[in-house]
Amino acid sequence: IHIPVKCTAQTNLQLQGLVLSPNSGTDSFFVRGGHMTADGKYVYTTSKLVWHTGHRTTYAWSTTSPSIPLAAGIQVVGLINREPTKIQDLKIVGGACKFLDPRGGTLGKAQMNKYISFGKKYFEVTLMGY
Repeated sequence: IHIPVKCTAQTNLQLQGLVLSPNSGTDSFFVRGGHMTADGKYVYTTSKLVWHTGHRTTYAWSTTSPSIPLAAGIQVVGLINREPTKIQDLKIVGGACKFLDPRGGTLGKAQMNKYISFGKKYFEVTLMGY
């Protein structure tokens, strides 16, 4: 999953996810950071970092992700399959970034500042490798 963000300064981004990860075979995935080119392509500049979410037998907020170093401007965060962890929602808990709204601009307080949703309550995203 490629997630565009806008950072106001060089920062270390940290995330939490609403995950279902009931055992040690389903409780982690990779995260990495990079930037978007002018033609909208993703260029990842950090190595894959392992994010251990903790065990959750029902959807619950995960542990905080490793710090993802990002430059100022339009950047991208990648969530990459490591195990079949299921994630419904994602929020920024650290760093000077906001998720970009797919309709343009950033998500502001009226849209639950620093928050993005992957779907409704019963929608599940299983991360796929790329």
